[in-house]
Amino acid sequence: VQPQPAGSSPKQEFSSFPPRTPLAVRISKYVAFHQLSAAKLRERLSEQEQGSKHQDNGKVKMLVYSCQPFAQCGGHGDRLNGIITAFLLAVLTGRAFFIDSESPLPLQLLLQPRGIDWRVYGGLQATAGLRHISYHDKRWQFEADLGKLTSFEEEVLVINMNYRMIRSLFEAPALSKASRKLGLPGSAPPFLAAEIFDVLFAPTQLLRQEVHSLRTERAPEHLDS
Repeated sequence: VQPQPAGSSPKQEFSSFPPRTPLAVRISKYVAFHQLSAAKLRERLSEQEQGSKHQDNGKVKMLVYSCQPFAQCGGHGDRLNGIITAFLLAVLTGRAFFIDSESPLPLQLLLQPRGIDWRVYGGLQATAGLRHISYHDKRWQFEADLGKLTSFEEEVLVINMNYRMIRSLFEAPALSKASRKLGLPGSAPPFLAAEIFDVLFAPTQLLRQEVHSLRTERAPEHLDS
């Protein structure tokens, strides 16, 4: 084996994405994978409803962020931090991402899918029998478990968490290669968390109407001041 020149380092796998490449462009392959996974799930659900025999078309590995009325989820900001982290974990581990959030009200009343359809389907509800892991207020446990989370073979992994742990994902040895392929964190967009939110969510018509009503009601106050 020939010695490496002084100051050199082992060859690493780098992304070709410039720093300002939108996240939606970086994860375009994941978006296509998610669409295919969602189609398989809809087909499976349709077969179950019709009572027909399920045609095995392979596992659909999923990661579901869950917030149920009986669980601790934190405040609204905490929940969004947990969703952002869980989504990025799903992307880096090749799992289709879904959200099952019913507390204090169904999330889809206010936010609807934008870049990917994260809504759960009938047979996918986060119930007993699935691997359900809570990382509520367990930052260090989440970091310690990252190696395990990448290697679980179960089809459905349900996670509840309330921290933004993006840096921990990038620093985890088991996820570093997948991160670098997306140009993360070295060439990350300047507002990565905001871009993740925009990939996932768009305001529903109800939310738009409420915001418009609030602005209309407050307009005279701004004019007088």
